[in-house]
Amino acid sequence: MLNVIEKLKLTALISESKNYIRYDLINDKNIHVKAWQGKTLLREFDIGKTAPTYKHTFVKLPDDPNVYHARGDFRRNFDRSVDDFRDKTVLSYAQNTIQGIELTHEEKTISLFRKEIPETLPEKKDGSAAKASKEAKTKTVWEDTKGHEVVPSKVSSLLSFLNSLECERYLDDLKKEDFKNPIYSVTLKGEKEYSLLVFTKKDKNEKNYSAISSENESPFSLSDTQVDTIKSKLGEILNVKEK
Repeated sequence: MLNVIEKLKLTALISESKNYIRYDLINDKNIHVKAWQGKTLLREFDIGKTAPTYKHTFVKLPDDPNVYHARGDFRRNFDRSVDDFRDKTVLSYAQNTIQGIELTHEEKTISLFRKEIPETLPEKKDGSAAKASKEAKTKTVWEDTKGHEVVPSKVSSLLSFLNSLECERYLDDLKKEDFKNPIYSVTLKGEKEYSLLVFTKKDKNEKNYSAISSENESPFSLSDTQVDTIKSKLGEILNVKEK
């Protein structure tokens, strides 16, 4: 968008008739663009439809009744809703900093802790222990509160899926305080604490689940597919059998 605004180039005069309907430059179809630097208005123009060549776009300038060709097919860059412009990322973190995880899958909860343990060096053919390397190698394991190990790949799969998680849309008419009793929740402890809570559908026919995150002030919705994936990955770690 900024590139179009900065480099807007008129290439031809198309109409002086003031017949704006055929170019989609009337109020219910045109897109009015204003660009400021601070309080100074630098550029203003109306965007109409794309020209038949798909190499130009019809535009109109303020205080000029004529219609012009502007170079490029750029209407689609501007023809978006407010929601389209919002960053849909609702959870993001540095995965290698996560040291603790608490998971709740419906009524079952588990806490996991990351540990770095030294790798066992192989013995030599003569049975003597291999010499320790200058820098001891370690491997990452995840254990629950009872010391039971969880398959690292399952934990890594969950963390990878949740990192940079994007929502379907924001629920601007609701507040975080409106949501109680999540059916699935994830708390990650790293450089700070991160959380994701997913709530049951009020109507079984709804396509999305409502959710909240510590990394976003607005409630949002996640798709059925996203929640099914989260549910599956939590279930694998918790060893929950699907009903």
